[in-house]
Amino acid sequence: MRSTWAAFTTLLVLLSCPSLLGDWVDLTSGVSLRGVDYKEQEGFVTFVLEDGKPIRLAKGMVASHRKSAPDEKVEFRGGEVTLREKVRILREEAARRRKESLRDLEAWARGSGEAAAAEARLRALPVEERHACLSAALLDKSKGKEVKVLAARELAAPDLDDRAADRVRRLLAHGAVSDPQEPVRTACLGSLKTLGDPGAADRFIPYLESPSSDQRIGAMRALEELPSVKAIPILLGSARLTWSGGGRSFFFQGEERAYVADYELISGGTGFSIVEVADPVISKVTTGVVLDVKVRRVEMEARIRTLRKIVGRDFGPEIERWRDWWRTSPERTASRNPGKAGD
Repeated sequence: MRSTWAAFTTLLVLLSCPSLLGDWVDLTSGVSLRGVDYKEQEGFVTFVLEDGKPIRLAKGMVASHRKSAPDEKVEFRGGEVTLREKVRILREEAARRRKESLRDLEAWARGSGEAAAAEARLRALPVEERHACLSAALLDKSKGKEVKVLAARELAAPDLDDRAADRVRRLLAHGAVSDPQEPVRTACLGSLKTLGDPGAADRFIPYLESPSSDQRIGAMRALEELPSVKAIPILLGSARLTWSGGGRSFFFQGEERAYVADYELISGGTGFSIVEVADPVISKVTTGVVLDVKVRRVEMEARIRTLRKIVGRDFGPEIERWRDWWRTSPERTASRNPGKAGD
């Protein structure tokens, strides 16, 4: 009786909360998928497959979607569990493996006594898991330079399918532009070259219109290595100048301390009495540093260098001279606007 009541209570909970049920999805291609956490958003659907891996599909690819029956079970490791329970177990195991793989990557990068064994374990992982570990390390801001440089280099391995390879190339392009550490940016750019991506230069062009000056300058430096005529109209049209010749600027950082340097006797009182009072003399000590800097047009110089590299000619440091050349240049017809960063 008690087990029947427990089953009935579980059934009521599942019926009152559909998100606890599994999702059965049929695609227009005829493929059927099972998973959990099905969501629709802005023309896409996302959910987690029964093997614990998240997936994102265009909404038009989905022919139908239904929730599982409340008492529906799937076979898993010799027993029967709900689909959600199976997904939970697999995701927890995958999370543990990722942590172990990241520790191995750090040991390999440090070159410690465990480096050889750690490298062997990483190389023995399935390709997808290994690249997921490397990608996570490259994106992790808390990881050290050595770890991220190693991750960027290892991501150049040509053992991925086309879709996964494109994802890796996008990640490397982002690292080559956005990572704050120069060795990491260099390693990402080197891996892109190793992968032989024919559209590598085009991946940097959208960053030229990024609101971040660091990303814009990073994209220019990358385009010096991988020139593209398509970048010329963006370089000319989105010029943001930091003018030199604007005088000098200074910044003071310091502290002031007050102290009693002396006392002076002051007489006062009324017509019936005279009083002398010790009045303290306050002095100050100032300590600190003054930073005196001349404003430089760093971003403008980077643009001109990149234009010289792409065009193979030099029209000087003035952007208007480059624009005048571009208006009548035959290369203009071969260019196109690739859009903004993040589109």
